[in-house]
Amino acid sequence: MKRFALSAAVAAALIIGVSIYAVETGYGKTETESTVSAKETESADDGYTIVIPDNNEGADITISASEGTSFTASARGGKTYSITENDSVTVPFSKNWTITDLSDEAQASLSSENTYTAFKVSNAESVNIDLSQGVTLDGDKYDYVLTMTPKKSAKKINISGSLTGSMTAGYSGKDILLDSSLVLGNITVAPENVGTHSYLVNSTSCVVHADGTVSLENGTSVSPLSDENLENKGITSVQNVFHTISPALFVSGSLAEAESLINDYVYGDEKTASALGDGAVSKSIQYYGETGSLLFTITVFENGNHARISTSDGEVHDYIMEAQEGAHCYPVFCL
Repeated sequence: MKRFALSAAVAAALIIGVSIYAVETGYGKTETESTVSAKETESADDGYTIVIPDNNEGADITISASEGTSFTASARGGKTYSITENDSVTVPFSKNWTITDLSDEAQASLSSENTYTAFKVSNAESVNIDLSQGVTLDGDKYDYVLTMTPKKSAKKINISGSLTGSMTAGYSGKDILLDSSLVLGNITVAPENVGTHSYLVNSTSCVVHADGTVSLENGTSVSPLSDENLENKGITSVQNVFHTISPALFVSGSLAEAESLINDYVYGDEKTASALGDGAVSKSIQYYGETGSLLFTITVFENGNHARISTSDGEVHDYIMEAQEGAHCYPVFCL
């Protein structure tokens, strides 16, 4: 990024010659950006400063892997590189990268002169990186940490959480738009030099702002979690409290932290979750806690492989079935 200090006359001449072009963000929005060029500089006698963005095209990309990390990095229409732990390779510029063959714990970064994207994942199947649009993760129950620099911001933003399925973290001005196949749940946001906040996002999408705040796409703000939020409305320790109903619900820890399990075994009928059809199990249960009551509604979708808990106070949690071994082990749904 080059920074020129210009006189009023030179600045005015440059501003008149600014060219405008549209950039498709990939999320149904078009942003307008300005490009300028300057071949001379003058002293900042009038306090004018103009920032000239460098062009990423043509800049080499450095791919780095941390200790214990290995993966395959493939450029769209280009070469494939095998990266091993503590390895760092510099390769020709490509905007699109597909990262596969990930080790169980993988931490890596892609950087050039003025772009930086890093990820840390556990048990993820793939990471797709578009240096101008964002990052897409995919896997079956994985943890993630993303470090991204939005196009219109010089500050990095760290976003972390746990998911099943796919999630895209896309650039939208100075913000980052998260879009997931299932409810996002708990995310932690840490913008550079701002501080860390955790949020419970009961939606499949949200906007992470440059200042570390989070909102839904409709503009509704999401409040950061605090000790008061985690009190969980009186439900603090109810392991196996629903062991007599069908389907059985086992709540472990705080719902606000989404640490819940569903056992979808139906007592008496001996049906397995895989034999249940769409919506075959939909049950509402009233639980009376220390400080009030909550109504839980449990529904099984997608031929028994996906379940959802919704509560009367507006929380929604999605779960995917995990296979259990043993003749008497019933299917268990885990977040």
